[in-house]
Amino acid sequence: MEYTLTTENKRTIITLWGRLDSRRREEFLTAFQLAQEANTEEIVIDLQKVSFIDSTAVGLLIVAHQKCQHPPKDLRLCVIEGSVKQTLDFLKITDIIPGITPQ
Repeated sequence: MEYTLTTENKRTIITLWGRLDSRRREEFLTAFQLAQEANTEEIVIDLQKVSFIDSTAVGLLIVAHQKCQHPPKDLRLCVIEGSVKQTLDFLKITDIIPGITPQ
């Protein structure tokens, strides 16, 4: 997994690509911490280019959601289609963390 951080308006976007699995845990947490430290109101985790997500990654998304409660920041997921979206929908993660459409 690789990532980039982009800040636009009041939003920090973490764009991920590759596999998001247990071996990429520390990379994800580093990216998320940097996004949290940004002076923005919203964090978007862009999963459009992620080819695989495992249970550890699902857990990381829940942790990210919890960490956005204090201090409060909006957390959104950007997932269009494919197996990652199917997994997140099946596990009802998209009910917990709202989605956003790409621009």
